[in-house]
Amino acid sequence: MKPILGSLALAALFAAPAVAGDADWAFKPGQVYTYECKTEFHYVAVPLTQTVDGQTVRRGGGFTPSSGRSGGRRRNGSSDPQWEVVTLRATVLSVDKDGTAILDFCVESVAIDTRFDDTGDRATWSSKDSPTTDLPGYKKYEAILGCHFGATIAADGTVLDLDRTRWPQAAAPAPVSAAAAATRREPRTAAERLREEQVGAAEAAHDPTSPQAWLSLIFGMSPERSEKYAKTLKLPFTEKLDVSYGGKEPVGKVSCIRSKFKTSKEARVQDPADERDLGRATTLETFSMDSLRNADKKGHSWFSRDYACLVKSELDSKSDVCVSGTIVSAMFRWEVALKGIGKTGALNGPELPPDWAPYEPPVETPSGKTSVEGVNGVRAR
Repeated sequence: MKPILGSLALAALFAAPAVAGDADWAFKPGQVYTYECKTEFHYVAVPLTQTVDGQTVRRGGGFTPSSGRSGGRRRNGSSDPQWEVVTLRATVLSVDKDGTAILDFCVESVAIDTRFDDTGDRATWSSKDSPTTDLPGYKKYEAILGCHFGATIAADGTVLDLDRTRWPQAAAPAPVSAAAAATRREPRTAAERLREEQVGAAEAAHDPTSPQAWLSLIFGMSPERSEKYAKTLKLPFTEKLDVSYGGKEPVGKVSCIRSKFKTSKEARVQDPADERDLGRATTLETFSMDSLRNADKKGHSWFSRDYACLVKSELDSKSDVCVSGTIVSAMFRWEVALKGIGKTGALNGPELPPDWAPYEPPVETPSGKTSVEGVNGVRAR
């Protein structure tokens, strides 16, 4: 496995072509792709004020939900809650005659950083430094370290099937018992205060990005052979995007086709489970995240047709909402970048997970609809 650290390394990485006919992705058994997958989440809540009789007063009723899932102390003003970095290794297990491949994905490393500018509270954890964390709010990130999921990917990047049976289920944080709350005392020492700040910051972290989102950002943003078309991604909420040809643009010294993405002008495709009532949000984090679901998205992808893989993609969502005399501005950014490509060596037959169920194509019904429906062909289990 060769790391991609710069333009020269990236050029050396692609020293030999890997094109297979007209297929966008030229999957080969034993091929390994390593991607660095990042998310970035920011928000700021600013109260509206006005001058009355020479004094500055707040307008409206005020919107000051606490920050942190267990309540925590109230944080108002600027906050930069989270950076998430996941190293994802994809191994091609088998390839059909039409180029469709079965891949196994493994989370090789995880890093998380949660920070609040207004209070200085901060929590960090990287699996490269320690495989475990003692921060309860980060246990959900520790749980995905080393975990696998599988997918069936068509040569054009369409995700045909997703197997999450080996992916940990998200667990709700345990509520604080009445006895623990009654005996809790204020931290006295500097170490106790630092610990409380770290625990509170970690509790504010959102859940790890879903496998569906990473697959959408790696494979779902592959270009089509036309100047304008539409794509539907799972982030994991459903997002329909208009895509246009952005010309050729290198990443380092690798020639790439750049595609431009933006939220479709048509009505946004939205699952019932994706709909959110902003008025029900109990924390600034959940309010910001819910508002971003309804915000426009835009981004780019860079795909090397010569070497048949996605090199980089990025997608942004921004939101500005005024509620009860407070303007809440939020931003969420997804980004994936190819960091390495190699080969495991010859496979002795398809090394499929024992619980893997083969992909079955949708069957046309008399009504004209298929028996398997999903976004971009995804059939999640």
